[in-house]
Amino acid sequence: ELVRLLVGRSLDELYPARARSAGKTLLRLKDASFKLARESAGWQPPSGISLEVREGEIVGLAGIMGAGRTELLSALYGTGLAGRWQGEVAVDGRPVKLDSIDAARKAGIAFVTDDRRGDIRPAGEMRRITDITRLRP
Repeated sequence: ELVRLLVGRSLDELYPARARSAGKTLLRLKDASFKLARESAGWQPPSGISLEVREGEIVGLAGIMGAGRTELLSALYGTGLAGRWQGEVAVDGRPVKLDSIDAARKAGIAFVTDDRRGDIRPAGEMRRITDITRLRP
């Protein structure tokens, strides 16, 4: 009512409600939990995490620093928590085992780290690392 009085008309006219239909489930995570290498005293990582991502949805995970969102997404992508997380994952209705980055990529899952400066290496740097590993003593 306050907005109508300020603007002179109802915003329902400007932004009418649209009917939305849920698309097919693209990603389903059920009963996920994980253990961290080091856990703070008195802090337990989240457990029993379940979510569905449907076609046409944009999903954001929010939480305070240390709440476990980065660890959850890292586990889904196969980085950092190898062997320390459990849960059921299905992509396009098919169960998948996400135990490596390669498995996540094959399932169509990508990961953009929150530390893009520290976790992503320039191509030239990667080339130097590859060259170093080829050197023999």
